[in-house]
Amino acid sequence: MATCTLLRLRARVGGAYISDVVEAASGINLWREWARLEVGAGKMPYSIPPQRSDYAGVIVSLARQEESDTSAYNDPEIVYRVKKYHHAGLVVRSPDPVRVKELPGKLFPAFRHGLSCHATCAG
Repeated sequence: MATCTLLRLRARVGGAYISDVVEAASGINLWREWARLEVGAGKMPYSIPPQRSDYAGVIVSLARQEESDTSAYNDPEIVYRVKKYHHAGLVVRSPDPVRVKELPGKLFPAFRHGLSCHATCAG
């Protein structure tokens, strides 16, 4: 079984819904904590707020629809629905890492057939 580790180093909060996944798993809002660090500018002591130890993941796709309707996906682990022009996406959370790995595999075929857009090459 393959293990995937994501490491992204920047002087800002990561994009691609990384902050949503971190908040879903840990309860820590990276934007809020970044602001706390910036306001304190090293002059105030910083401590990490209490956190959860859940697991989280995201599935995001370009969509044919301007506003994708993901209401048909009703798994209790869904904690956030992406609301972005021509995108469909879900952030999921669970205390069980196996469940977090299962959900994108379960949801991807439905995204591929019902929501996502495909390019066809002519030639």
